[in-house]
Formats: sequence, structure tokens, C-alpha cells
Amino acid sequence: MKKVFLGGAILASLLLSACSNTKSTQTNNSNESATASASQSRKMIKVGQEIYYPTRGNLKFLADSNKHIEEDTDGVNYKILSTRLFRDKTKTSEQHNFLAQAFGNDIGSTIYYVQVVYSLQNNTGHPIFIWGASGINESGTQYDSNNGAYDSLQGKTIQPDAKMNGTFLYKATSSDKDNFDKEKMVTGLVDIKSGDKDIKTIEHATIDLTK
Repeated sequence: MKKVFLGGAILASLLLSACSNTKSTQTNNSNESATASASQSRKMIKVGQEIYYPTRGNLKFLADSNKHIEEDTDGVNYKILSTRLFRDKTKTSEQHNFLAQAFGNDIGSTIYYVQVVYSLQNNTGHPIFIWGASGINESGTQYDSNNGAYDSLQGKTIQPDAKMNGTFLYKATSSDKDNFDKEKMVTGLVDIKSGDKDIKTIEHATIDLTK
């Protein structure tokens, strides 16, 4: 499963490239666009607010959840700090390409997405390697990292007793505004390491984001 996942990540990077850049450059571009998207989104503090960004088009803040949710999976502690729903309407090919780096080339000129800001604490006593999370929207559709979703902690190694903050984005549907309580995050696999060896894999956990 891990090998298939990694292959999908590489394939996604290749498909997103408009020229023969290296994989590391493609990944950095994707990370930068998703990070910029999250940064711009966080500036919006009121539901209904709409702002035009030259890099991405018209961004509208549709819904918010103020629930702070905590989930522990075998010593890996997740804290959901905020969950928001946005709509983005692009007007230019440059804006579309900016968003495609995070969500994939199959997006239209209007995209809805959920933004999850969370923290991850490593209480396992060993270094851990993080695989990308998935998101499930109100219709039950699941979007995986590099395929409709982006997880800023994907590929990170976290040392014992350390904590990292992450941003997770995934595509949603237009009806999610009225069914926001059904949004879910499926945590990525976590490899517990001892040197270069995996000594245990922590399986996925499903977190209800707004309950």
C-alpha cells in the first residue's frame, strides 16, 4: 500500500509539471502553492467574506467550525484547531494552475475545499514518519493526498516528544455548506522508526472534524 501511495505521489508530480523540471522542484511548487493558499485563507475571519487574490481568483469563506477535537492513535496525538470551508473561483489559467498544484489538474474554474489546521504530537518514544492524510466530504467521497488533497506534514519525520503544526486541504462539494457536520479527516499511516527500520505501522484513524 505504501509503495502504491508513493508511486501515486510521484505520478501526480509528473502530471502537474508543464516542463521537464525535477521531482523536488515540482514538490516544492506544490508545497508553496498550498502553503500560500492556507495563509491567504487564514486572513479571512468572517463567514461570508470574499476577497480577490491575483494568484488564485475570488476566495469566499463559506463555513466555520469552532470545535477543538483531539484524537490519540497509539501515542500519536492529533488536535484539530480549526476546520473551514472555502469556495474559490478562478479567472485565469495562471490562477487555475496555482490551485491545481495542490488539488490536481481535474479541478474546474470553481472549486470548494475544506481547510483543516491541526497539530501532531509524537508520544511514541521513537521517531515517526508521516504519510499523507485523506478527507471525506459530506457525500462520502474520499480524497487522498496528491489526489484531491494536500497534507503539509506528508513525508515529515517527527522526533520523540516533538510536535508539529500542519495544514490539510481537500476538495469538497457545493452542498457541503449545508452539511458541514459530516466532514471527516482520515489520518495517514504512521511508521514508527528505529534507526532505518520500521518497527510498527499505526493504521489510519477517522476523525469527525466538526463533532
